[in-house]
Amino acid sequence: MKLPSHYRPIPGNMIQTEMMRDFLPGTQVSVRGLQWEIVDSQPMGDHTRLRLRGLGNILGGSEIDVITPFEKVSVVAKGLEPAKAGPLANWLIFHQAFLLEQVLGPDTILVVEPGRLRIEPYQLVPLSRALRMNRPRLLIADDVGLGKTIEAGLIVAELVARHQVYRVLIVTPAGPLMEQWKQEMLDRFGLLLVEANRESLERIRKQTELGANPFEHLPLAIASMDFLKQDNVLDLLERTTYDLIIMDEAHHYCETGIDAGDLERIENSQRRKLAQTLARRTDALLLLTATPHDGYERSYTSLIELLDPMLVDRTGQVRPEVQSTHVVRRLKRHVLLTNPLTGETVSFPERMVIPVPVMASDDHDSEFVALHKRLLEFIVPALKRALRTRRYDDALAFLALLKRSTSTVSALLSTLEAVQRRFQDLAESKAEEQESRNQRRKSLRALKHRYARFGLLTPEEERERDALEVEELAQQLSLLDRESRQEKAEMERSESIAASLDQVRKIAARARDIKLEALIEEVGRIRKQEPRANILVYTEYVDSLQAAESHLRAAGVERILTITGNDDVQQRQQITQRFRTEDNLILISTDTSAEGLNLHDRCHHLIHLELPWNPNRLEQRNGRIDRYGQWKTPYIRYLYLCGTFEERILARLIAKYERQRDRLRAVPNTLGIGVSDLPEDGLFAALLSDEGSALDTGQCAAISFTEDTSEFDDTDVKEIQALLEEVDKSLRRFEQSARIHTWLSNGAAADEIARQQATRALELGREVGGVDLVTFVTQAVQAEGGKVQKQDGLIRLTLPSAWRYGLEQMPGWNADQGTLVLTDDVNRLTDDDNRPVGFLGRAHPVVRRAIEHVRHQALGQETGLDRRVSAARSPDGQQALVFTFLGRVNSRIGREFERVIAVKVHADLTYKVMTEPREWLPSPDDAIPTHKLWEKTFAMWGKQAYEIAREAAEDALENLADHFAASHQRRYEEEQRALERWFSERVDALVGPAEVESLPLFEGLKDPQKSPSERLSDFIRQQEPGSRVLLEAEALQDFYERRYKYIRDHLQLGRADTSLLGMLMLA
Repeated sequence: MKLPSHYRPIPGNMIQTEMMRDFLPGTQVSVRGLQWEIVDSQPMGDHTRLRLRGLGNILGGSEIDVITPFEKVSVVAKGLEPAKAGPLANWLIFHQAFLLEQVLGPDTILVVEPGRLRIEPYQLVPLSRALRMNRPRLLIADDVGLGKTIEAGLIVAELVARHQVYRVLIVTPAGPLMEQWKQEMLDRFGLLLVEANRESLERIRKQTELGANPFEHLPLAIASMDFLKQDNVLDLLERTTYDLIIMDEAHHYCETGIDAGDLERIENSQRRKLAQTLARRTDALLLLTATPHDGYERSYTSLIELLDPMLVDRTGQVRPEVQSTHVVRRLKRHVLLTNPLTGETVSFPERMVIPVPVMASDDHDSEFVALHKRLLEFIVPALKRALRTRRYDDALAFLALLKRSTSTVSALLSTLEAVQRRFQDLAESKAEEQESRNQRRKSLRALKHRYARFGLLTPEEERERDALEVEELAQQLSLLDRESRQEKAEMERSESIAASLDQVRKIAARARDIKLEALIEEVGRIRKQEPRANILVYTEYVDSLQAAESHLRAAGVERILTITGNDDVQQRQQITQRFRTEDNLILISTDTSAEGLNLHDRCHHLIHLELPWNPNRLEQRNGRIDRYGQWKTPYIRYLYLCGTFEERILARLIAKYERQRDRLRAVPNTLGIGVSDLPEDGLFAALLSDEGSALDTGQCAAISFTEDTSEFDDTDVKEIQALLEEVDKSLRRFEQSARIHTWLSNGAAADEIARQQATRALELGREVGGVDLVTFVTQAVQAEGGKVQKQDGLIRLTLPSAWRYGLEQMPGWNADQGTLVLTDDVNRLTDDDNRPVGFLGRAHPVVRRAIEHVRHQALGQETGLDRRVSAARSPDGQQALVFTFLGRVNSRIGREFERVIAVKVHADLTYKVMTEPREWLPSPDDAIPTHKLWEKTFAMWGKQAYEIAREAAEDALENLADHFAASHQRRYEEEQRALERWFSERVDALVGPAEVESLPLFEGLKDPQKSPSERLSDFIRQQEPGSRVLLEAEALQDFYERRYKYIRDHLQLGRADTSLLGMLMLA
């Protein structure tokens, strides 16, 4: 571009910048007679909060907060000192720090290197959607295995980088899922989550002043919903706020449509109250669930209301546009992936389900058949008695024994032995108190309810359940024993109970296990086709796990790994790492211990040793290998024992579930279709009709897990048919909802446009702010006096002492040596000695620390070199000066827009504005000596070049800011109009429609209609204190006023401010 016609040269050699209207990080200021540098500035309406770091010997390094203009802050304006130009490496990292901190608007993704993952376009859609929302509040309802955790992590990393989020709370069910979140956030994104539990809150209380809220000291926290829903903890949450809250398995917070017992009704109410509290205490909210709709409209509506009450109209219906604005729903068939091995675009592989019926033979399995016959003779009387008296709690433990019998003989035997020992102990003791029995049954039912609801228990809860079942069974037998003593044949009956129990135990001790033999055969079939295939085996019981390992080893199968609830986190990680990186392994795991683990890297074969009572548990098992990153067809094998309730009830139940999943291409909601969800009278009747005879050995019914035809459900047992009809009701209700709400099975916003927008946002981020994080951090470490070593594909950083705090649990950190070992290989988790290694993502604390130390240091030191100025080899051989500028737009809330651009001015004073870093960032290899370069080459025309560059930059940044402001204003004005419409509707519904009456003296003139806010205020004044309608009206008024202020504060934008960053001499 040519020189402006109005340009007048200004004499002088030094480039003296004008005083900044904005408080730029790193700027030196004078406050209270002392020198400070600005670490951060945050607008607060008409004021600005400054975080200052002391300079000099008195307060060097200490930090304070001041608010201007309450306190006088004088900027120590420093001009560029080209004669003291510094090394190019320092100039580069200084500018890269500002590039990484840009605020680029909703159409650009800033975090182009989020962490240890390969980004697929579909994973960016929730992030792109969140950036376009004034308040990011999303329901991410993607299919199981698509990576909702990763999608949520991308949003966290982006909002942290944009300084929109400082405090994050993640809420999950208790147990391994919480551990998975911790590990995923740490390994992939470098975010260390601290668990909020009773111990951590108490520890914080002891370390802080009296009355402090412990949650205020947990900026990155994770907690279980069961812990947070307690009244005393909920009270603490009411008195704090988080910038972002993520609620995983969000369907647990719905208002369910099913009839619930007292215990479940209380728990539902507590979870709902927790969800409503959390939704109020945050601006950004992510709800994650693969099953957002259970077939009841109110359940789905209650979930949407958590995002925003405005999304539901006054009739209680979800507004039709919600699916395209606040819901992200993709199924596996919607997703296209890039195979990292071939680079090809491929579809998500389809699951292959293989039923494996296991049939006993009279000739070869006589002991096994006898075992089940004697077991039924032992159990059936208790089931009949429970059905007759409708006291189903009396038979809970007998059901558990029946369930174990279809897993393995070992699982049954261990329980029988434990029961027998306890029964013998009780023989000489007095009868159990009713209160003790009631308390045990209450605990047992609570655990069973929890398992039915969440699909898993913690290892501690599993052990408690097993112990309670043993105690319950022994007490029931002891009670029968005492009752029999009061009858005529008391001694004979007493002996028969003990004898029956002992007989069943003895048969179990010598019976061959045909389930485990079937397992060995299936492993052989797989290995025949794929000799080095990894195989995952799931079972619910530790006893079955141990028996499976023993039988496989006896059959000559080696390289077997096991995971149980007794393994600690480190052991689980080591075993998982082997299974993910080595071949020819078999991993046998219990449900609880492998929950949340990703085991698909080298495994696509899964065998269910037994069928769980809850299809939710089944899907969680399958999701370990049928998930994002699986490039082969997942083969799922279901082993079930013919002639038992596992075939007649469980296999049919799961077949119905699988057929609907295959038909709708979506995971059905499992609420209401697990065995524990079925009517107890129907379940007991079906079990008795099914188990009233010996184990069938002649045939096994043909059950299809894929064909959608009713003939596979045929059964001549009416009780079983009636029970399965209850399952059909739940499945039909979900299917009907899927037809009404097509997004459930067709996806919400799964279109190509959404993917293209997200992909383009990432490309824009790379164009205007792409910085290689590893290079930036290593150069920053060296600039601060640290050391960098590269060897065997790893990078070892010796961090400066000021960088070493808070890294204790980060992968690769060695506190004794002050070193951090990193890799740039997304697939590598450990070094050659199996020690964890880190991976840099934008939210990693070392990256944030590097940005802070580079960007927030004084822009010009009293002595030494000026890091803002350097020199490089000119790419075209012509002399030129490149000036860099930072443009900012603030609202009353804070930074809304920030952009770095450059202006290149040639010796003839022509210039070019450059908005993309690739146009003006040189390579470190282009460095040239700076000594006397300014004086010899650029001093004569450098000042004039700066004036031209400054004016050009102001024009360019003003254009960019105007474009941003127009879009920004449009978005918030649309939200304001929507808020006012919704508020008016709610006021009409609560107060009644507005009435306008003619004034008595002037016909035709009417009293001006009051605003909805005025009408609501009048209504509130007329209500009785403490009434329900008053509380509702006050809540509505509070919500409206807070949202209205939030919108208006964002709409009040200041003028675009331009500040000089640095200069580069090209020679």
